[in-house]
Amino acid sequence: MCADHQRPPSTSEPRLRDRVRNRLRTRHYSPRTEKAYVSWIRRFILFHDRRHPDQMGEAAVTAFLTHLATQHGVAASTQNQALAALLFLYAQVLRRDLDTLDPPRHARRPTRVPVVLTRPEVAAVLGRMHGPSRLVATLLYGAGLRLLESLRLRRKDIDFERREVLIRDPEGRHDRRSLLPDSLAEPLHEHIRTAKRLHERDLSESGDAWRCPPPCPARCQRRSFHG
Repeated sequence: MCADHQRPPSTSEPRLRDRVRNRLRTRHYSPRTEKAYVSWIRRFILFHDRRHPDQMGEAAVTAFLTHLATQHGVAASTQNQALAALLFLYAQVLRRDLDTLDPPRHARRPTRVPVVLTRPEVAAVLGRMHGPSRLVATLLYGAGLRLLESLRLRRKDIDFERREVLIRDPEGRHDRRSLLPDSLAEPLHEHIRTAKRLHERDLSESGDAWRCPPPCPARCQRRSFHG
């Protein structure tokens, strides 16, 4: 028999990892969620001896989630994230519903009393911080921003006249506004002036306008579930 007839027919269908990534990006999931979901799907495949998820179903998902709770002792939030990743895989990528999914053994959610700092304690913590770290921490406390929201904040998102901060593309994909405390106005102005001085110095030392590097080819961004 000819060797060509011994090979399975080639297909142009993307690999599973690429299908997962494409679907996540089409639905505008955050990069951190994409990384977490891809990692959980990879662990799910490895747990079942590299079987393709399309060859498995509800029992395999339940076994994996129970294994996480009983053998690895993961937190309830971690188990829930793994479940969300697998539900996304089957519903959005493989187009299969897991309606008869047996409830796995849930990780035990500990009951803890939240620690809330008093105003003097917050002031003491901020008083020991300096520079951009203090500015970010003050935004977390005074404007109610999350860490990544503070780090991604841009000049155009700050309205000093209205004392507002516009948070773009947060968790949930819905932009929102937050109040800007009066005490943060001057530190933010000073930070902007410092950044502008550094930018102007870099331009004068380089002798030419700074240019963005070319985008990384798509092949540089590809990663395997097994690599």
